[in-house]
Amino acid sequence: EGTCILCFEPSRSGVFCEEHHFLCLVCFESYLDAGKNDLSKLQKNDGKLQCPNFALGCKAKPYPFDDVEAYLSPDLRDEYLGLHDKVKELRDNRNKPIMSEGCGENSDAIARCVHDVQNDI
Repeated sequence: EGTCILCFEPSRSGVFCEEHHFLCLVCFESYLDAGKNDLSKLQKNDGKLQCPNFALGCKAKPYPFDDVEAYLSPDLRDEYLGLHDKVKELRDNRNKPIMSEGCGENSDAIARCVHDVQNDI
């Protein structure tokens, strides 16, 4: 049981970060929903959410997947894990070259058309 750091309500269901900041289940789900629209934050943490108090100096590691699996509904858990997979895919593809359209089959033309993937994927 804890008092949520976002809504300030006591709750028996939720997650604690390593520094004992508590998020009730409702706020954690809302936080996850907001986080899925900002992949840059998730990319910094290998697809995992960090405590909302991180901006205020919380040094806790991102929420472990075990906590996510234990407390979230199956649909939201799957969405969270899907975001992790999407971030991993973006990271894996970041250093792969991509080809411009119309490169042709000529290996010299292909070599000239290869471009680095932008960092802001």
